[in-house]
Amino acid sequence: MKTGKQKSKSKSIKEYEWRYVSLTISGKNLDPQKITQTLGIEPDNWAKRDDHFGKNKKCKQGFWALEGGSSKLRFDTKLKKILNKILPVKHRLTKLINENKDIQRIYLDIAVMPPENTAIAEYNFEADLLNEFTSLGIDIAFSIHMPAEIKKILMKSKQRRMAATERKK
Repeated sequence: MKTGKQKSKSKSIKEYEWRYVSLTISGKNLDPQKITQTLGIEPDNWAKRDDHFGKNKKCKQGFWALEGGSSKLRFDTKLKKILNKILPVKHRLTKLINENKDIQRIYLDIAVMPPENTAIAEYNFEADLLNEFTSLGIDIAFSIHMPAEIKKILMKSKQRRMAATERKK
C-alpha cells in the first residue's frame, strides 16, 4: 500500500504492513533434528529446550519451524510455499504427529500488522488452502499486531534503556 511518493525504500511503521506465516512443531522435550530426519526437510528456524537466545534467555521448549518467506508476500503465497514443502511428505508428517510423544503442538502461525492508521483490515484466506493444513491435524493461530501499541512499547523500552544508561554514569 503506497501513500504517495517516497524518497527511500524504507517505510515507517505508519505505512508498513507486515505479514508472517510459519508452520511450527513444538514440545517441551522436542528434538528438532529428529523432525528434520523424519521429514527430510530443513527447517528455517529451530531450537532445543534450554538453547540460549537473546540476552540471557532460554527456550522453554524445543521447536522446529518452516517460514513462509518475506513479510511483503501475500498470505496465500506464504501458505503455498509451506504446503509445497510438506505435501510431498504428508504421510510421514501425519505419522510423526500421531506417534511422536514429544510433540505437544503443531500449528500454523499467521500474524499481521496492518498500517498504523487502518480502521478496518480485511484478510481473506482460501478455504482449500487452510483445509490442506487442518486435514493434517495442524491448528491455525491468527494474531493481529497493532502498530500504535508496538510504537508505545518500543518508546517505553527506549526510555528504560536511556534511564539505565544515565544511572550508570
